[in-house]
Amino acid sequence: MGRVSIYEVYDKYYSLHSSVPNTPKMRFQEFLLVLSIDPTASATDNNLRGGVLMYFLQQRMVDCMLVASLFVKGKYLQWLLFHRQEFVIHPDSRLDTSAELNKALFWFNYNKTYLRDKDINQFNVQQLLALYHENETLDLRARHEVEKAEQKGASLVYSDDDWAVVVPHTFAASCFYGQFTKWCTTCRDDTSYFDDYSKKGPLYICIDRHSSHKYQFYFVKGEYDFRNEVDNAVYPWDVNLSSGCKRFFQLVSGSRALDTGQLNELLARGRTPEEVFDRVYPVSDGLQLVKIDMRYNFLDPAVNQLVGRLWYFYAEPYSDGLAKVWIQRFTYAFITTIGPENAKWIEDFNEDAWTNDEYYR
Repeated sequence: MGRVSIYEVYDKYYSLHSSVPNTPKMRFQEFLLVLSIDPTASATDNNLRGGVLMYFLQQRMVDCMLVASLFVKGKYLQWLLFHRQEFVIHPDSRLDTSAELNKALFWFNYNKTYLRDKDINQFNVQQLLALYHENETLDLRARHEVEKAEQKGASLVYSDDDWAVVVPHTFAASCFYGQFTKWCTTCRDDTSYFDDYSKKGPLYICIDRHSSHKYQFYFVKGEYDFRNEVDNAVYPWDVNLSSGCKRFFQLVSGSRALDTGQLNELLARGRTPEEVFDRVYPVSDGLQLVKIDMRYNFLDPAVNQLVGRLWYFYAEPYSDGLAKVWIQRFTYAFITTIGPENAKWIEDFNEDAWTNDEYYR
C-alpha cells in the first residue's frame, strides 16, 4: 500500500464514479463503516467501529476525512464488502450485528494459523460467527505454544497478540528461548548462571511477537534484574509491553513502586521503612533515600511519608539541599527539598556518575 490513503483506495475502486469492474460501489460514509469492522484496519484503541461510528457520523460529530486517517486497508475489507448484505451496522446496539462480527474477525485473525480452514473466503458471515461462538474461549495459538513450550522444557505463562512469556525449566529451554541474546543464562559452555538464578526463582523470558526484541525478567525480594536482548539493564514499565503483559509482571513481581499512595498508606499504618522498601539509605539533609523494585524516591522520616510521586531511575542522597536524580540513563536533574516534580532535566550523554555496580547495590 505504501503511503496510499484510505480515501485514494475508496476513490479508485469503490466510489460511485469508479470505473474499476467487479468492485461494489458505495458512498464514502458506507465504505468507512464497513472498513471500521475490520480489526486489522485500525489500532486496538480505536473505538470508532460499526454502529458507534455510524452514530458519530449521523450526529455530524466527526468528519469522514478525519475518520479515514484513523484507518488503513485491512486484511478483511474485501471479504466484508462481498458479504455486506449479511450484517447490520446500526447505532442502536440492539439492532447492530457489526460489533459481534468485529470480535469474530479478531478471533479468526488471532488464531487462523492453527485453524483447519485458514482462508476467510471459505466462510460467510453466519459460518464465521458460528465458529467464533463455538470457540471464543479457546486460545488456539496459546494452546499450541503451551504444547511447544512443554516439549522444550518450559511453561508458557502469558500470551497475547503482541507478547509471549515463557519460564524455562531446563538449561536447554533457556538456550532455545534465549537464542540471539547475550544473557549469561544462555551461555552454552556454562550452566551455573541458569542453575543459580532458577534455584532462587523463575526466569521470565518475554518475547516480542513483532520484532527481535526479547527481555529476561527475574524477581526475588530485594533482587530485581530486567535485561534486554543485549544484556543491558532496563526497567520493565519503561518497555513497550502490552497493558496485559504489564499487569502480569506487576502481579508476579508484587510491584509496588508505581503506587505511591499505597506505600504511604502502609507507612501511615505504622510500618517501618525497612519493612516496606527494598533498601533504606541513611538520612541526609532531613530526607531519606529509599529504593523499591529498582526505583528510587525520598522519604520524610519526620512524618514517615514519601515526599514525591515521581520515581527515579537512579538517585543520590540530598546534600546541601540538593539531590541529583535520573529519570533514565543519561537524563538527570538537581532537585531541591521543596519539590522533586519541578526539576529541570538535563541530557548529558557523557555523564558517567554511576556504574551498573552502583545501580544494583
